[in-house]
Amino acid sequence: MVNILEILGKVGFDWQVALANFFNFLIILFLLKKFAFKPIQKVIKERQDKIHEGLENAKKAETDLMMAGAKGEEIINEAKNESLKVMEKSLETTKEILEKAKTKAKEAADDIVLAAVKTKNAQIEKMQKDFQEKSISLIIASAEKLMKENMDDEQNKKYLKKILLDGN
Repeated sequence: MVNILEILGKVGFDWQVALANFFNFLIILFLLKKFAFKPIQKVIKERQDKIHEGLENAKKAETDLMMAGAKGEEIINEAKNESLKVMEKSLETTKEILEKAKTKAKEAADDIVLAAVKTKNAQIEKMQKDFQEKSISLIIASAEKLMKENMDDEQNKKYLKKILLDGN
């Protein structure tokens, strides 16, 4: 059997160089693993953690946004309900104010009617006094006319009746 080393030597393979290259590879591999791969893996791990944390924060923000939207709708609904209550209360207050205004207007109208009645009664009394005064004046004037004319009792009675009934 032909020695493999001889065949490899003929092709230009040197086992000593290959062995040295192998040790050099192991040293470089150790150095890269120690000084390059670990820091690179650490940086990659940190970036993965940041990405994972960012995704979790995005999910949390999305959840918070949905909760805020729901809370906003709840607040809007509460505000609507509150505004409806305020409107109902203002309608009740308006009704109360209108009722009070109606009552005051009715009282004012009653006062005006009462004042008008008092004024009318005062005018009636004044007219009655004027009538009495004029009646007395008329009676006196009639009596004077009767006195000037010499009439008997029967004629005086007829004349007085005529004056009182006719006013002439």
